[in-house]
Amino acid sequence: MTKETLRQYLVAIIITALISGGISYYLFIRNGAFIPSIANKGLANASLVLLGIVLLIGPLSRLYNRFDSWVNYRKELGILAFVTGAVHVYLSMFVLARRGPFGLYQSRPLVAYSGLLGLVIMAYLFIISFEKIKQKIGTVKWWKMQYWGARIAALAVLFHMTVFKYPEWGKWLAGDAGKLALPNLPPASLLVALFSAFVLLVRTSELFGAKAAKFLTPVWLGAAIITFVLLFNL
Repeated sequence: MTKETLRQYLVAIIITALISGGISYYLFIRNGAFIPSIANKGLANASLVLLGIVLLIGPLSRLYNRFDSWVNYRKELGILAFVTGAVHVYLSMFVLARRGPFGLYQSRPLVAYSGLLGLVIMAYLFIISFEKIKQKIGTVKWWKMQYWGARIAALAVLFHMTVFKYPEWGKWLAGDAGKLALPNLPPASLLVALFSAFVLLVRTSELFGAKAAKFLTPVWLGAAIITFVLLFNL
């Protein structure tokens, strides 16, 4: 492993720590107390954010020169998205599970299996990320696997979170926040879903050409920021 590769992993690890730590801290101050599930939720949300960043780097680098250097970090960020997702699944199934490892799979199979699908795809992408395996597969086929795999994994994880957390979002938006220390703060998963929607809109914009995407990306960013501010002022 070269010094540049080590540096890239170090940067990716720092980004991952800041995202997962920041989300966990947000959940802590929102709840008013630290409970074991907070760290687990922080990892789950961080995994989706990292996947979103990986998918966002491509179009941003094509549209704006200032993001060109970030292309070098997609592999490392993708691997760390898998790692945080894998730790989340392990904690959810074995450490924090109230009804055993397969309780959620039995009670809410759509939620459980969609999340597992995303993790399995990320695990496969991690395995084929090694250079020797990449050479055996072939560069063209390898890129297609990475291209579609990352997108399907992100959609599966986003679906998993949305179906799982939608009832909580509905209650909070209706004014029922439960016994929270700071009930005015929106659910962290809702904010992550907002970021995911921004990523989807940016990627969809590229279908209409580079010129349209370059015009629409700031529009989507402005809409996301306005929505973000409104959520904190409900």
